[in-house]
Amino acid sequence: MKIFDQVEVFLGNSDTKRRMLSGGAWAAAGQVILFFSSISVNMLLARLTTPDELGTYFLALSLVSFASIFALFGLPQVVIQLIGEALARKQWGRVRFAALWVLKIAAASTGIVSCVILILTGWKWNAAQVFHSELINSVIWLFPFWIAFNVFQRLLGEIFRGFNDIKLATILGSLSPKLFMLAILVVIWVSGMHSGYQLIVKATILAGGASTVLGLFLLLRKILPMKDIPLENSGLDLKHILMTSWPLWVTNIILFFLTQADLWIVGGYSSQADVAIYGAASRLLVIVVAPLMLVNAIVPPMIVEMYTLGDIHGLERRLRKIITMVGVPSLFIFIAVFFWSGDILGLIYGEYYRAGARILAILCVGQFFNVWAGSSGLVLILTGHQRLLMAATFLGGGVTVVGSFLLVRYLGATGPALAAASGMIVQNFFMLALVKRKVGIWTHMSVYSLLG
Repeated sequence: MKIFDQVEVFLGNSDTKRRMLSGGAWAAAGQVILFFSSISVNMLLARLTTPDELGTYFLALSLVSFASIFALFGLPQVVIQLIGEALARKQWGRVRFAALWVLKIAAASTGIVSCVILILTGWKWNAAQVFHSELINSVIWLFPFWIAFNVFQRLLGEIFRGFNDIKLATILGSLSPKLFMLAILVVIWVSGMHSGYQLIVKATILAGGASTVLGLFLLLRKILPMKDIPLENSGLDLKHILMTSWPLWVTNIILFFLTQADLWIVGGYSSQADVAIYGAASRLLVIVVAPLMLVNAIVPPMIVEMYTLGDIHGLERRLRKIITMVGVPSLFIFIAVFFWSGDILGLIYGEYYRAGARILAILCVGQFFNVWAGSSGLVLILTGHQRLLMAATFLGGGVTVVGSFLLVRYLGATGPALAAASGMIVQNFFMLALVKRKVGIWTHMSVYSLLG
């Protein structure tokens, strides 16, 4: 029996499972390509910049990501839920209404955030003072463009995920900007042109812009055939969307601190070279967390559909089987990264970055627990328990931020790494408990789930 036949027997023969098989193949291929392209981009970045420039770039990327979270207002998760529910009920007018409204809100919020950045002239001074680097200010006027492309690139990918088009969601969500970035960096490397922080920032913006234009073109092709379908809001209006999205917005802001505050704190207390080492280590965590990213790329439509139809037991069984199938290999990856972290850093970034071996090993522990817990956070989002996710994220983020401030003075960059790993573990255990209490299912890995 062929391998795909075996997988289909394992998953069953329903339409939902067939879509998961097709979407899973695209998501898996996308994750493999994304993994190697990310590694290639990191290798080129380390060789096209000095450690100080790379550290500044990591901080700038983090600042732009933070501003993008404000502009997104929790909309990526909301649009999956809204479109998924409408598709499950065959409310085609509501599907179009949700997609159009989310895009309008994103455009307005992005404009507001960009204007605030341009108006607040004091932000430029603060960025340099807080992170001890004047270099970060040199292209800060380009940040609004960087933010806008980040926002629409992320949102367009999730709109297609809501349509259960995993192929385009995979391509537009993270793959296309990474491939565009890789192509630009290769041109810079081959041409031998003078590189540095400013050129790398401009290359990143150019890659994001190209990906956004591609996404808008593909979305127009999908929506235009629906132009003759009357818009159907059925209680779905601006107030409903905003009331659903704001808890996710707060959650995403807190989650940012859970995943990025450690880098900011290192930047506030250490040199840009130390930030480069810490950032280099944290960017390699994708090696461990890739299985969870794969699962979260394909299961949102399934979660919405099965929860809407009331198949709770089937949802738990399927989620745990999927995370276990792709998560068990993560254990072996984790062991390899934990024990050979210095060699991996040296191979990808160069000998200078071997100093981040301990940081990478510690951060990997937290990320492995994140994989082990499965899609608990996603289940809370897509079943209407956004505020509980916000509470769990606030708890984990609090552990990270407070712990980082307390430990960085005594342990240097190792302190924030310990705090970040601890915060991730606390958050995931709390989310698991909340999903079991409110939805009635477990989402974590279990070898026994493969036998049922």
